[in-house]
Amino acid sequence: AFQSTRGGYDDIWLMDARGGNLFQLTQQRAMDMHPEWSPDGCCIVYQAWHENDFEIFMLEVEAAKRGEPPIQLTDNGAGDRHPAFHPDGDSIIYASSEGNAFGAFELFTMHLAGTERRQLAAVREDFNALHPSFSPDGAYILYDTFGDNTVSNIYMMRTEGVRTPNRI
Repeated sequence: AFQSTRGGYDDIWLMDARGGNLFQLTQQRAMDMHPEWSPDGCCIVYQAWHENDFEIFMLEVEAAKRGEPPIQLTDNGAGDRHPAFHPDGDSIIYASSEGNAFGAFELFTMHLAGTERRQLAAVREDFNALHPSFSPDGAYILYDTFGDNTVSNIYMMRTEGVRTPNRI
């Protein structure tokens, strides 16, 4: 899965390993970006511009091929970005500016049913936590940060959300 503007807008596309069999999965007149596969290969999560902000969506690949719409996972009026699946496939992690008075992005997890949503890392007002991903065993989270000076750093923290991440 990849993002491309070949259809006129940023959409999610599929192609086989040889570069053939192109198929457009999303067809919204908006930006669909940063697709990430589920561990079992049946679903993709991504961020989409929806009603003036980015929200997180999930599509079942076979259902999308039949024209069925994606499932909206977040709807909070905040910017939600860079989703990634937990290795168990039952939950995701993503960056969101929800609840941050300064508009900074913090890390959240949630079950795919929309339950058990929780904030993992609170960042300083002048930094953003972005591009989170789980370690293969799900015990750690890696993410990058940047602030006004655009210096980026990579951090690692335990999945339980210990508030003292280690800079790598």
